[in-house]
Amino acid sequence: MRLVFSLLFSLFLLQSFAFAQVPDKWFSAALARSDGFAIAQNEAQNAKLRLQRLKTDPFITKPLLLEATTALELSEARVIAARLEVRRGLWQDAFSCTSTQDTLEVALAKLDLADTNAKAANARLKTGAITAAEFNRAEADLRASQSEVTSAQAEAAAASEVLKNRLGFVPDNKTPNQAIVRPSRQMLERNLEFGVRTIEAKGALARAKLDLEIKDNEYSALAEITEAKRVVANSERNLADIRNSSKAIFLTRWENYGSASSALTARDRAVALAKDELKTQNERLQRGLISKLVVLQARVNLAQQLAAFEQSRQRLALAVLELAVLVNLDIWQSA
Repeated sequence: MRLVFSLLFSLFLLQSFAFAQVPDKWFSAALARSDGFAIAQNEAQNAKLRLQRLKTDPFITKPLLLEATTALELSEARVIAARLEVRRGLWQDAFSCTSTQDTLEVALAKLDLADTNAKAANARLKTGAITAAEFNRAEADLRASQSEVTSAQAEAAAASEVLKNRLGFVPDNKTPNQAIVRPSRQMLERNLEFGVRTIEAKGALARAKLDLEIKDNEYSALAEITEAKRVVANSERNLADIRNSSKAIFLTRWENYGSASSALTARDRAVALAKDELKTQNERLQRGLISKLVVLQARVNLAQQLAAFEQSRQRLALAVLELAVLVNLDIWQSA
């Protein structure tokens, strides 16, 4: 058991199956398998062709041209939104896979500790150093650890299968990890106007204003003009509400991003301390100053700190993604 664990633990330290930003190869595969993205692309292409045809018509009316122009802008925004939704789904599956594997690594570290502790308890029982009850507790801890590993293995296998279905191939841990994109606040705020809901609201306002422009003359009924003005006013209020709501959500998500970034820094320090602790305990073991159980406990702590660090990285990556979704900007495409 200890030999197997040592190998697994070494691989874990060298090749952690963790992606703060999912590899481009994976995203391209998930994108190619997305019906939602394909539909959005097709609608955008149709809208572009329709606008091109209308522009060649010398008798095109303003309402038709405005409708076609707005439809193209909206369909292009929906393509970006569809890309981001594919990225969100892929990241969630990939991070779930990583988290379950991290849980398995921690469980394996605990199992190695429990196995060694049970053997030590057996030796002490034979010499009369401990009671049978104390030995039984050590055996119970071992059985619980074995059960924990079995459960973690099943969860990791299930998460890996979900990711495989998302990608269309079996993922591995040989793809180099990619750094988390760090967007500037100014860039994100500039793109608040390009969210799907904002574009829809701006299009509705533009149509309402054009309708008022067409009707606001002595040849239209006063009731028609009044109604057109009411629609314009409502459209302006709706656009203002959406803009205010988007700004408020942006501030909250930007704060979440900052908090996640600070948490990651703290987790990085915790990992460094855990690595130093394991190194120190290994040196003390070689000098005969401590038992192997102390080293195994330090390994458990390191595995837990590495898992917590990965969780923090995932939270930071998802915080960036939520900002990108809000402003409807694929910052990875332009990175």
